[in-house]
Amino acid sequence: MFPAVYGAVFAVGLPANVAGLAVVTQLLRRGNVLGVYLLNLCVSDLLYVASLPVWVAYTHRGGDWPFSRATCKAAAFISGANMYATIAFLGCIAADRSVATVFPLAARSVRSSRAAALVSLSIWLVVAAPHGVLLARPGLFFNDIEDNVTLCLDMFPLDNWRAHFNYYLVCAVFAIALLLLLASYCAIIRAVRLSIGLSPAQKRRLVSLLLGLIAIFVACYLPYHVVCFIRSYRSDVGACSCASESRLRPLHRVFSALTSLSAALDPFLNIFVSEDFKRDVRRVLVAIRPCCRRLAGARRRADKLRTATVTTVTKEQALDLRGLPSAGERSNSS
Repeated sequence: MFPAVYGAVFAVGLPANVAGLAVVTQLLRRGNVLGVYLLNLCVSDLLYVASLPVWVAYTHRGGDWPFSRATCKAAAFISGANMYATIAFLGCIAADRSVATVFPLAARSVRSSRAAALVSLSIWLVVAAPHGVLLARPGLFFNDIEDNVTLCLDMFPLDNWRAHFNYYLVCAVFAIALLLLLASYCAIIRAVRLSIGLSPAQKRRLVSLLLGLIAIFVACYLPYHVVCFIRSYRSDVGACSCASESRLRPLHRVFSALTSLSAALDPFLNIFVSEDFKRDVRRVLVAIRPCCRRLAGARRRADKLRTATVTTVTKEQALDLRGLPSAGERSNSS
């Protein structure tokens, strides 16, 4: 199951995020502040997706790492850091949308591309710096002698340092992003419902989209972090046992695979649903429609000419087969 999930996310997420980068580039050229966060989201998702092939190979071998120690550390850093960068940028996107929607007048002085760039840089530092610790930890990569397999990032039970590291990720990154996303989208939903300029159908569509964004975020990330927190707490207080770890280990792997779905869904939920994207698509379709019509007309004329030529040749061949003179011969004889 795990190789199929990671492989599907890679197959969908790679082209989707590349296309998302093209769309976000157009937003940035127009001075769109939200485009700064969307750009960082696409970059984060692309880096995460780029690390998935090694996890496909790892899970396909049943949890036996086939690559080098350096590859394990690099893959662990890329996938871990970019997953939490994605979580943080999703929270920033929700907050930016909330400010622009609920406080449109104040947003003019608060929102700017420079401020968004500084926030994005801070997120990369906050997320990447602690994950850099993983590169120096000797316990990240080790051999399981009993089962004769090589493990990467699968630590059961957790060491104390990893338990404290998980506390930081769960509380300082995920929990803050979750609260920010919930508060922001709930504020937008309230503003949409109170709006007098939107039709009931438009309100339902916007509310459904916002609820969908909340549901996807919670479904992808909350189960994984609940299990991480439970494992970390039990290891920290010394209540960890082989029986409890054997129950939590399958859940941890399933929910870890579930987090990868966000990398494939983010472009569709945050970029391709925007009115700017739809307007650009309509503009492209309008621009290429005359060209398509001219090409279709030229193709029809070419088909008619080809059909007429084939018909003429067929008639000439039929006359020759019957031993009758052709039209040119009859004119010459006369």
